[in-house]
Amino acid sequence: MAEENQSEFVSREYQVELFQQAIKKNLILYLPTGSGKTFIATLLIKHYWKDSTLKSIDEGGKRTFFLVNTVALVEQQASQIGFQTILNVGKYSGDMGVDLWEPSVWRKEIDEKHVLVMTAQIFVDLLQNFIISLKNVNLIIFDECHRAVSNHPMRQVSDLVLMLVIVL
Repeated sequence: MAEENQSEFVSREYQVELFQQAIKKNLILYLPTGSGKTFIATLLIKHYWKDSTLKSIDEGGKRTFFLVNTVALVEQQASQIGFQTILNVGKYSGDMGVDLWEPSVWRKEIDEKHVLVMTAQIFVDLLQNFIISLKNVNLIIFDECHRAVSNHPMRQVSDLVLMLVIVL
């Protein structure tokens, strides 16, 4: 069972309000640097993992995906989530050679992690290669979502999610 980290941050009132809204519906947070967007995202991650066990995705387990644009952001966001929770956080970027990983390596990584922080293109590749399905996702966080235009990988993910919602 996931529990709170001992290094608990104190929420500001507006962060709690935004967190509560995000539980009810999808949100785009447009806040200045240093205002706690990652903190709010971490509150959401904790919310969706409260009282959860780490089941394999074949057993119906769900994972959180935190999508970013750069290797530096993979490191930064994974560190913050790891610092604020006791969840198993994985970090994945192209410089790790993940494009060459066998599906069995990915399955093991996914089964062992609660949260997977990765560049958006890696998530697109996981979906397109049927390594992960959206039914195995409990939360997707798009960091710097303003980049999700044209054929950007974040836009591709959003389009897939919208198609799933429309089909359901």
